[in-house]
Amino acid sequence: MIINQLSYAQKKAEAAAFFLNPNPDGLCGKTKSIADGCQFPYLTYCFERYWHGHEFYDKKITCEIQEFLGEEGFTADNAKYAELFLRPSKFLRGPKKRK
Repeated sequence: MIINQLSYAQKKAEAAAFFLNPNPDGLCGKTKSIADGCQFPYLTYCFERYWHGHEFYDKKITCEIQEFLGEEGFTADNAKYAELFLRPSKFLRGPKKRK
């Protein structure tokens, strides 16, 4: 099982398995033109729509992705982890706050 193979925390591993599973259990996206079955196309759709071409981390994009996925019917956990999977590694955590 993929969850056992990932070195993620339980909820993050469950979200990854959900998006990769060809027939996932749980709340799937409503827009069938994006994905009908496996929910991985939602990840590519969101990456292209929100993160593609951005040079800097923008917390507003994080919120927009989670909001979009929530409106599509995904659970809060799946929306949160989807955004983390999508966030480009060059700004994985966002900028540190200066004191």
